[in-house]
Amino acid sequence: MLYGICLDLKQYGDANKALAQYEDTNIFSPMSVQIVEEYQNAIEWANREEYREDNKKGLDEITNTLFEKFGMNAGLCAVAISYYLGVGNDALKAYELGKRSVEEYPNSVTYNSLGWVCLTPEINRKDIAVGFFEKAIELAEDEELKKDITGNYFIALLENEQFKEAEKVMCDLIEEYPCNQNFSNYAELLKRQGKLEDALEWGKKALFIVEDDTTLLVVADIYKKMKQYENAVFMYQKCLEHISVDENVYQFQDINGKQLYSIASNNSLGVIMFEALKGIISAYSFLREYEQAKAYLLIAKERMPQKSEWEIWEQTLPEIESANQRYIEIKEQLSQNSKKAVEQKRSVRQWALQLIQLQNNSGQLNLDENDDWDKYLEKMDEVLNQMVQAVNKDSIIYQNSRNWVNSTYTHLDADAKEFLITAETLYEIHKMSIIDFAPIIVEYCKVVEKQLRVLLGSQIPSSMHMLGQIIGVISTNNIHPYTLYLSDLRAVNCY
Repeated sequence: MLYGICLDLKQYGDANKALAQYEDTNIFSPMSVQIVEEYQNAIEWANREEYREDNKKGLDEITNTLFEKFGMNAGLCAVAISYYLGVGNDALKAYELGKRSVEEYPNSVTYNSLGWVCLTPEINRKDIAVGFFEKAIELAEDEELKKDITGNYFIALLENEQFKEAEKVMCDLIEEYPCNQNFSNYAELLKRQGKLEDALEWGKKALFIVEDDTTLLVVADIYKKMKQYENAVFMYQKCLEHISVDENVYQFQDINGKQLYSIASNNSLGVIMFEALKGIISAYSFLREYEQAKAYLLIAKERMPQKSEWEIWEQTLPEIESANQRYIEIKEQLSQNSKKAVEQKRSVRQWALQLIQLQNNSGQLNLDENDDWDKYLEKMDEVLNQMVQAVNKDSIIYQNSRNWVNSTYTHLDADAKEFLITAETLYEIHKMSIIDFAPIIVEYCKVVEKQLRVLLGSQIPSSMHMLGQIIGVISTNNIHPYTLYLSDLRAVNCY
């Protein structure tokens, strides 16, 4: 009991001392099974948290003590694989344990883990990984588990350059389980085959569902291959904002704000960081923005000093006296932008969801009943006001949008101006994002509605609530000069 309590408190030293006093060496006894289960829970927690050396050291000691007590038991080996694949960061040890485990107890879960181990840079046996995943699929009885293993099998085929087989596997997966991960993986396959337009389309589909580090890197690489270097830079920056080499999990949020995790070794995250930094330095070099490239090179050397490739970049880039100022600015942006971007996107997605729900409910409303429409409009205005409140009015983007609107649309009503400034600001913030732009489009449409109400005044009955109704009055009553713009107004209303 003391061992379990100390594990929960993350007091690994005390947990290990308690474990050392446990005398039963039969791993199949109820208490021993509980001890291994608590060890597994501790691993899962550590693999989800930000990487810390003291977590690794503490769990290392407990892992060694467990093997001293129970020996190379197949079940314990299988559990310990997840430790060495995650916070333990020792692929060779994970491979050794996995092989021992399946020799005594062949099962789908351990074969699946062995497949992943073989794909790590330390082992790098892609052909063997394919075989392990095939064996895992053969032994899997649970459909959900089989689905996950099949996704891993695709990765192994892809890495082994068996593109034809990989495409068949992924097309079947997408048909049965359309999701962010499968769309992203298919985009990577198409990218490697040189089908860049199709790859970009599938990458955007994946990002529309969830923005994750891997897909951002895939899309950035596609843009770079298409020589759209400015778009590539934007995506590489977003990728760098989402990850930190000191963390050993991919972490992102779904539309409901739920935390989602994908466990990976520190080395795997390092690969993503390395590729993103190389990509952005390369893209800036192609754009001949050498000061920017040099600034990111300084960040790369700081974050990943062990990589010798940075010396090659230093020799390749033109001599620049100092990029320190840009380095400081970029470093500050990377530390601040990630949380802000997540919050903004979650807000836009939430607004889109609310507007969709309102639109679905509006089909039940009676056009002749003012009260029903008043409630509908009140809820829509509530969403739109949330959007106005969410915009940072001290930001440069907002100030530029306001100056442009004030100088270009001087005669707009103040209310209509505010909607237009908000729409412009939100568009500028998210124009390269893969999101539902419905809320921003509604902001633009409300500008037209607000201004028409001011211009038409008493010609619009108080019972008319919607833009479509206003357009109907203009058409029916032949109100000039607005009848000249009916086709444009109807196009706006269609949105």
